[in-house]
Amino acid sequence: MDITARGTHKGETVRRLQEMLGVTKEETMSFGDGENDIELMAAAKYSFAMSNACENTKQSASFITKSNEENGVLLTIRKMMELQNGMAV
Repeated sequence: MDITARGTHKGETVRRLQEMLGVTKEETMSFGDGENDIELMAAAKYSFAMSNACENTKQSASFITKSNEENGVLLTIRKMMELQNGMAV
């Protein structure tokens, strides 16, 4: 899901959504590649920068995943779901 709220950055929007849904930072994943995703990285324990992301976003993320062109988001979500379900990766 891509979230944008007028007058606030993505990180604040995700924090508000977490509050509304009763979801913690530890239960949240984020993905980004641009300067506008830096605050978003801080809102999720599992923050992933794409390998083609700008350097500031990579430094702000907990992990680096494959690029957008390599389906990095989809592959990472699949791997995380497999880990959660106790399946071999």
